[in-house]
Amino acid sequence: TLSDGKPLPSWLNFNAQTRTFSGTPTNIDSLNIKLTAVDTKKDSVNISFSIKTVKKNWINNVFANENVKIYPNPTKDKFNISFDTKLNKNVIVEVSNVDGKLLLSKSFHNISETTIDLTGFAKGIYILKLNVDGKIFSQKIFLE
Repeated sequence: TLSDGKPLPSWLNFNAQTRTFSGTPTNIDSLNIKLTAVDTKKDSVNISFSIKTVKKNWINNVFANENVKIYPNPTKDKFNISFDTKLNKNVIVEVSNVDGKLLLSKSFHNISETTIDLTGFAKGIYILKLNVDGKIFSQKIFLE
């Protein structure tokens, strides 16, 4: 169920055998899911998480004009975000761990390039989210 107790949307299916979610979203949405597992002794455990959906090919289309480059990736500590032209827009850069916990957030305006420093972060995979005037781009960052 959703965390408010409502049923899952009709496009989202949960397969209890494979323990996977699948489906094709019909719109851009953010869902808060509460998953409960119950064993044969009726003991239970809960986990809550969010699913954010986007339209197919939406990310590529949204950023086609901005020509975003993220390098180096993988990186040892810092990576660059560059746009082909100077953006006269608001840009929010967020870095989260794979569990969705926000670890870094920076805001910019009128930029063509910036460097993000992950010095002190543990090696692993992180999620970079760029919000350019409300349009979202995300990519995995690999920290060696």
